[in-house]
Amino acid sequence: MKPTSCVCAFLFLCGNVFGEGWYPQVDGSFGYGLFQRLGLGDMQNDEALNLDCPYLAGTAYYLGWAMFEPKEGDYQWDYMERLIKKWQDKGKRVMFRIDVINKRPRPDLAFGTPEWVFQSGAKRLVAHSSGEKTASHWPVYWDPKFFDKFSNFIKAMAKRFDGHPGIEFMMIGFGEFATTKVCGPSSKVMDQYEKAGYNKNLWVDTVKKTMDLYKESFVKTPVCATLAPFHKIGDGSEPEVYKLGQHAGGKGIYLFNHSLNSTSKWFSKDNIYPKLFNEVRSQTKIAIGPDDPVISKLGRGGAGEGRVRDQGEIDEVLDLAFGGIRGMPETSVDYLVFYPEDIAAITPGNVDYNAQAESTVQEAIRRLKDSQEPNQNK
Repeated sequence: MKPTSCVCAFLFLCGNVFGEGWYPQVDGSFGYGLFQRLGLGDMQNDEALNLDCPYLAGTAYYLGWAMFEPKEGDYQWDYMERLIKKWQDKGKRVMFRIDVINKRPRPDLAFGTPEWVFQSGAKRLVAHSSGEKTASHWPVYWDPKFFDKFSNFIKAMAKRFDGHPGIEFMMIGFGEFATTKVCGPSSKVMDQYEKAGYNKNLWVDTVKKTMDLYKESFVKTPVCATLAPFHKIGDGSEPEVYKLGQHAGGKGIYLFNHSLNSTSKWFSKDNIYPKLFNEVRSQTKIAIGPDDPVISKLGRGGAGEGRVRDQGEIDEVLDLAFGGIRGMPETSVDYLVFYPEDIAAITPGNVDYNAQAESTVQEAIRRLKDSQEPNQNK
C-alpha cells in the first residue's frame, strides 16, 4: 500500500498539494493535524521551512518573550503577524510558544525573559547549561514581580491574537522548554531554584496559576500545556504531573508531550501518559511528538547536537502515538508535532524524500482526521 511515484504525481494533479483534502477549509483551528516545530536556529535560513509540504497543517514557532516586548509595554506584534500570514496564505495554521527562558542563547537574542524584567527587580538565576558557552538567565517563576510582568504580557498578546483565524492554538510558555519542568539536570540550575524556595507544592501551584492565566486570557483560541517531569525522568513527580494534566484537561486546555520514542520505556504501558490521555479525551485534545528528529536520527541542541539519537523507525513511533501496541491502550491523538527534518523527508521532490515515510505519515493523518468525528464537541 505504499504509493509509487505515479500515485504521488496523480495526487498532486488532483489537487492534494498544499494540504487541500487533508485539512478543512475553515477559519481558525483545524482541530487536528501534522505540525512541525521551528526554533530560532531553524528559522535562520527560512522562516517558513517546508511551507509547501502537502501533509503539513502548519508550524509551531518557538520564540522568546524578549522579541515581542523589548521595553515594558512596548509590544512588537508585526513579526508574529508576518509569520502567521505566510502560512495562512497557504491555507495553513500556526502555533506559538513564547518562552521565558532561552536555554541556548544567541548573540542577537540572549534571553527569553526581557532584561527590563530583571532590571525591575524580578529575581534572576544564572547558569551555564551543558554544551553551551553562554550562560542562560532564568526567572524565579513564582516571584511576584516576575509573574506580574509575565501576566501583563500574556494578557496583551491575547488582546491582539485571541480568535485569530490563522492560529491553531497557543502553547503555554513556562518552565524549561515551556513545559511543566522547572529545569533539567543539564541546565545546572536546580540548586539555585531550591535556594529560591522551590518545592513540589509551590511548583504545582505556580503551574496551575499559569495555566489559568492563559485559559482566562485566550477565550476563543485554544491553549496547550506541555507535560514533563519536574526535573528528570524518575524524579518522583509523576503523580503531580498527572494531577496537572487532569487540571488542564478539565478546563479544556490541550495536552502535549514530546517524549514519543519507541526505543525508550518513557512512552510505554507503564507510563502515565496513555492513562491520562484516555481519562481526559472527552474534555480536551492531545498532541504528541518526539524530542529529536526521527528519520534523520540526529540529535538536536546542546551537547547532543548532531549525535545519533535513534528513536525508532517512523512507523513504530507513530503506532506508539496512537496506542494499541505494547500493552498500551489506544489513545485519542489529535496532533502530531515533528521536526523539520522529518517533514522534509515526506515531501515529494525534496532531496531527502523517503517514499516509505511519506506513506506512513499519510496513513497517520487519515487516522487523525477520522478520529475527529466523535470528538467534535471539544
